[in-house]
Formats: sequence, C-alpha cells, structure tokens
Amino acid sequence: MRELEAQLAACFLGPVTVRVGELSASVEALPLEEREISRGFAPKRQREFATGRTLARRALAAMGQPEVAIPIGPDRAPVWPEGVVGSISHTSTLCAVVLASRLDLRGLGVDLEHEDAADEETWSGILTASELILVEARPPSAAAFLAEESHPTLEGVSRTLIYN
Repeated sequence: MRELEAQLAACFLGPVTVRVGELSASVEALPLEEREISRGFAPKRQREFATGRTLARRALAAMGQPEVAIPIGPDRAPVWPEGVVGSISHTSTLCAVVLASRLDLRGLGVDLEHEDAADEETWSGILTASELILVEARPPSAAAFLAEESHPTLEGVSRTLIYN
C-alpha cells in the first residue's frame, strides 16, 4: 500500500498526506458519533465508511492533527477539522484518503477506479491524449496510473487513481 500512497501523493501540486488500505475496518472501532451515522448503512457501506474514517484519522495524526470524529456534512461529504481539506474514495476492495493543510491547498479530490471499470470512450472523456497514451503503454503489472481532472466545485485538483 505504501507504493500506492507514494504514487498518489506525488501527483498533487502541494504537500499531501495519503493513506490507502483494503476495506476491512469495523464500525465497532469508530467513535460514537461515526457509529451513529453509519447505523442504518448496509454492511458493505459500513465497511467503506469505517475504513475511510479510520484511514482519515491516521492521516490526520500524520499531519499532527488530533484524531477526531469526522462527521458527514449536508452534501454527504466528510466534514474535516478546521484548516484541513481532504477527500475519501473507495472501490469494492480499496480505500484512499488524501488530506492537506488548507494553507497549502484550497481543495482537493481523489477518485479510485478499477482499470476495467470503464471502456476506452469513457477514459477518453476523462484523460488527456497524452495520459491515454501512458495508460495504454503501461505494462499489465503496473501498480497505478494517476490522472488529473479539473473539478470546479473543489477550487482545486482532483486525481483519479486507475489501478489493476
């Protein structure tokens, strides 16, 4: 996972803290506030939520921030502590959290996608021509490819991690 974390971190223009892990956390280990939020979730969604929040707290600790509960805002996005921006994404097996200081980045986003999650037409709508060439040229054993997406609502940059 450290390799994926390093690859993802290297794609952001400012300093970020990244944590990646397999979906495995239990809601029972979450702070009470987060357990309450996840109470009505299906078991799969509970694992996604618990893993994302657990990784987020690890990333916060690595930034020197307190490991606090991370509630959900009205737009269903994580509510980060004051001065922190971040994003959580997951697939059916993997979760990634990217955090930064608001002093370094105004906003950021991350999106995980399985390599076979979309066809060539979809990727050509997301990636630039040069990024498509890199995706097509990489060996099947390559761990990850990272692509930039603009995301106006974030006032920053969103990264898509395409992995196999």
